[in-house]
Amino acid sequence: MLDAVKVSAKFDESQATRIVRALEKMPFNVARREVGQIMKRAFRPAFNTMRSLAPKKSGRLKKSIATITFYSRASKSWVVRLGPRFRGPNRSYTAHFAELGVKPSKRTTRGEFTFFGKGGKLVRTKEVTSGVPKQPFVRPTLNRYRDTIPFRIKKGVREFLVREFKKQT
Repeated sequence: MLDAVKVSAKFDESQATRIVRALEKMPFNVARREVGQIMKRAFRPAFNTMRSLAPKKSGRLKKSIATITFYSRASKSWVVRLGPRFRGPNRSYTAHFAELGVKPSKRTTRGEFTFFGKGGKLVRTKEVTSGVPKQPFVRPTLNRYRDTIPFRIKKGVREFLVREFKKQT
């Protein structure tokens, strides 16, 4: 559905060997925890923007937006997922309806459909109109932060490596 944003960093060989030695001395859990926090900090502006753009009808969709980071051992890379949760206590099943919208349709019922309309007026009808206009919040956020997030991640990782390298020497 959405294009993934990939980040890569390049080092020259002399720097790489010193950095690799420093990282090998460091416990894996420390590096993993710190890089996860760097990723979350890098995605923070996008997280705030996405929450502000999310429709606020009940507030559940806004609460469901989260930044999840984890290290994938299969692909040996960091994965960051920013968007509505589909599992857990603050999940939202309707995020795709809000993002993409639902085509309006009219249906007729066998009996009368009664509801309160504008101004608390009782309305009786045989036609029911359903549909939701699209209110995009994921795509505009992705388009806005696509170029800045990789630089924020590189800057955070660079600062972490320099800090750890200074501890080692």
